[in-house]
Amino acid sequence: MWSHKGHKADRLRTTTSLLSARCKRSLQRPTKFEALSYMWGPEDGNHVITLNDFPFQVRRNLREALRFLRGYDRTRKEISSCMYWIDAICINQDDTTERNRQLPIMGQIYFRASTVVVWLGSSYQKFPRDSIRAAPGSGADKKTEDGVSPRVSSLQKEMIRCLQKDKYWTRLWIIQEIGRARHLRVCFGDHYMQWEAFARLINMNHGDGNTGPLRLDRLLRKDYDDSHTLKRLLEDHREAECINPRDKIYGLVGLACDAADSPMDYNKSLYEVWKDTMVLMNRWGLFKEESQILPVGSLIKSLLVADQRSDPWSRIWKELEDQVDSTQLVEDLMPVNPLIFQLEAIVLGGIICIGPSASELVSSPDGTVGWSIAIQRWFPGHELGSAGNEYDKLLSTLLECDDSKVEGMCSSRPSVVTWSGETQNSGDCPPETMGVASGLVKPGDLICWVRSSRRALVVRNNGTGGGGWGPELRVFGTALVTEDMGRLAPNEQFYTDRWMSLERELRAQVKVDASTIFALLE
Repeated sequence: MWSHKGHKADRLRTTTSLLSARCKRSLQRPTKFEALSYMWGPEDGNHVITLNDFPFQVRRNLREALRFLRGYDRTRKEISSCMYWIDAICINQDDTTERNRQLPIMGQIYFRASTVVVWLGSSYQKFPRDSIRAAPGSGADKKTEDGVSPRVSSLQKEMIRCLQKDKYWTRLWIIQEIGRARHLRVCFGDHYMQWEAFARLINMNHGDGNTGPLRLDRLLRKDYDDSHTLKRLLEDHREAECINPRDKIYGLVGLACDAADSPMDYNKSLYEVWKDTMVLMNRWGLFKEESQILPVGSLIKSLLVADQRSDPWSRIWKELEDQVDSTQLVEDLMPVNPLIFQLEAIVLGGIICIGPSASELVSSPDGTVGWSIAIQRWFPGHELGSAGNEYDKLLSTLLECDDSKVEGMCSSRPSVVTWSGETQNSGDCPPETMGVASGLVKPGDLICWVRSSRRALVVRNNGTGGGGWGPELRVFGTALVTEDMGRLAPNEQFYTDRWMSLERELRAQVKVDASTIFALLE
């Protein structure tokens, strides 16, 4: 009977918290404990264990790991009794506040554990113990001089193939658990091996060093180098799988040598996680150079939506554009503000004429005629042919786009950053350049193209600033020139070539906030 289920659930939550607190105390004294690294598996929480005299539901893979560890502990002589830290038991997974509190110390838990036990599952019980090549610490008996018994060599190959392709190696959280461990022991079926022996076993059987355990050994089990920076970790492990997209970031910051103060909160939206990560990297100069800001921002964005069935970014951006932000960040007064990003841009030209909206141009022939008249008025006779061709390309591109795509081409959200500087129109820009721009655009605004993005920025000179500053500059949304409108995604080589071809054009330093960076991304 479960008439007192609510009461028992309270007792179980208290018990879980006490276990978590017990582990915290163990970090402050030399009590040994081991940490379990495993794959949670399907949500079949119907397997009951007894935890401090109360029933506690766990998933199947954890129950099988506990059975293995109980039998394994009975055979060990070096440790008479061992305490284990297991995330599903020591952290109340239904309490977001507790999960947020535990996140920053996860790396320390796995580092302070005397051993991190890697559990690959009970399915390997089909391979007998003598199917393991003998190696120091492998737990297997030596069969021949080279450690291979011909009778079981084919079985061994099958086991190695299964070990290499085990789904455990694809999970994101195990990256930190393996990378932070001082000592690792691998357990599978009825087998157990020290990590070094396990890696030799895989390697001697022609293991693939670019996948599975050998790849993680190469990337994580070495001295700290560039592979332990947050940027490199995000790049190297972008294919790692997790359920909560926030873990694409949160699961790696504990391993990064340059992300110690990364804010982590499961209550935050995906955009807030993206922004927090960008601001963190900007604060500590992790971009190294301005040209990395957009590619890294795009990488983080793609990680957060990699496993999403729908595209939340259009919805997120619509919500951002609808918000009015009265905050003003003046770069000259706050030169080290991590909320301000500096981008190098090329001034393509200034706005001389504003036509109808893109939707009006597509839906109304009258708007088309009006825009043709405007072109004839603004362009001299010898340029009308080129201007007409440019206009036809613009209209053709708009006609081929659906309404939602046209609507999302440009952002009309102004940046909250203002800065002083000198800008001027570029005289070498093709005079017949056309495109679409922010709904806030005005004649005289500058179109500043930023490398690695299809979109450009609309920069406005608001006049002379106070206190002896130069002109006050501010971004008022984004723009797309006709040449870039038909591109589905930025092509790095194309934009590198364009940047080189425009190297004699006017360069400008543009200061923006995180939301403007977001608007430049695909």
